[in-house]
Amino acid sequence: MNNNDIETIEKQDYLYMTHSLYKNICSLVPFPRLLAYCRRLISVNSNFIVDCNDTSIKTNRYGEKLDIKVDLDEKKFNLYTTEWGQTDINRVTYEEYDNGYVFAQHINEIKYEGNTGVKKEILNVLFDEEGRLICLSKLDTVNMNYFFRGEHKVLNKRKGTEIFIDNNTNNAYIKKDLNGQITHSMIKKIPVLSMDGTDYLGMINRFAKEEITEDIYLEHGFNVKSLRK
Repeated sequence: MNNNDIETIEKQDYLYMTHSLYKNICSLVPFPRLLAYCRRLISVNSNFIVDCNDTSIKTNRYGEKLDIKVDLDEKKFNLYTTEWGQTDINRVTYEEYDNGYVFAQHINEIKYEGNTGVKKEILNVLFDEEGRLICLSKLDTVNMNYFFRGEHKVLNKRKGTEIFIDNNTNNAYIKKDLNGQITHSMIKKIPVLSMDGTDYLGMINRFAKEEITEDIYLEHGFNVKSLRK
């Protein structure tokens, strides 16, 4: 058997395993956009596989990395990928808890040329046992340190949003933090938001809000850490 034959067999094995891996991802992850993203990443990196089986894949495409792991027994999914010369980094975590609750997190980190700064977005979503969104948080930060026309520039921005939804009343309770300026509001009778990968924050922001106190907001908070096994 020559090297070409061995390479052909390896490609066939990897093709079978990537199909099995994607099927396993689909059996766990309910978000259509995330599934499409996984399918694209696996396809684009299929000729650069370092290691692969039916529950994980590692690739290295000209220094850009992909690492996907799925654990069907523990009901966990993790994705790590770098693009654009490792300046655009995406991390995705998905986990189902014993009580039926589902937590997902997406972290996108963009590193600017010459290490002049970092932009990071962190999105967390939590669904109850009936698949209804009950908690969402999003944090956007920008930290820049650079010179422009001979002047030293420093830029730090922070924009945070936390939302808790009471599915007994369908009211949403919202906290916004813009560079330390905090406001609280609520939306009455918000539609049920399910696990379909919708732009949840964009959907919620469409509705009219009314101002509330911090105490009212805190009464409807939720501790995600309490769900961990």
